[in-house]
Amino acid sequence: MILCSAASAVFAQEVTQSISYRDLDLATPNGQKLLAKRIHRAVRSVCGSADVRDLDATRDLSNCKRIAYQAASRNVEAMAARKGTGDRAYSSLDESALPHTPAK
Repeated sequence: MILCSAASAVFAQEVTQSISYRDLDLATPNGQKLLAKRIHRAVRSVCGSADVRDLDATRDLSNCKRIAYQAASRNVEAMAARKGTGDRAYSSLDESALPHTPAK
């Protein structure tokens, strides 16, 4: 399991979503793409959405997404390290590989 977590500005607490990858072959582009989609869905679930007319909420949402993607990336890296692989298939699955990654 990979964890995606971020502090929710609305609830002022950390929210965590588990992401399963057991059924994926992360050595393949398709497996990596499917994991990226799962991470993206988890980030949306953890961070929610904001009205674009509310600048504070939009900024908070962007920060939440950035933190959640970073947490997921760290978990992917940790998973790869536990597997003891230097395989690029695992190490390249970082924030930039994920869909709709918010700007830093």
